[in-house]
Amino acid sequence: MIALRSSASKYRTSPADDISPPVFWPLLIPSRSRVDYLNVTELPTEVRPPLPREKALSAAGRCPSCMSVRLMDFYADWCGPCKNQDPILEELSEDYPDVEFEKVDVEADQETANDYSVRSLPTLVVENDDGVVQRFVGVTQRDDLEEALGEAGV
Repeated sequence: MIALRSSASKYRTSPADDISPPVFWPLLIPSRSRVDYLNVTELPTEVRPPLPREKALSAAGRCPSCMSVRLMDFYADWCGPCKNQDPILEELSEDYPDVEFEKVDVEADQETANDYSVRSLPTLVVENDDGVVQRFVGVTQRDDLEEALGEAGV
């Protein structure tokens, strides 16, 4: 058992000697009643090898190659940088036919823009079945978008 000393003790050697037990001290002491529910005897004893990539499942229960990937372009007609982004997205849409490209006019569809917290234009959001993978604000180059599409599972 640890002997606790007061700060007035003449045998005090360090400030660590002044530590008093915390309020939750009884919780730190092992108790048979708290350990019983763990049922330690039923833990797996063997480790299984990982599944091949084509059979691996995502958290949503789908294979990565079966995921739907979407790139959303939030724009406005009056936005100059949005017009610079259009040719880059057109090239990508030709090279990635299995990606769904969606243009969202923030003035016509303010609710969707608010759902995605769009505050600047252009904003590009890459998402898959698991949620938003990456978002870009401002004119984004093709290489960055291709990398994000790769992360999304294309």
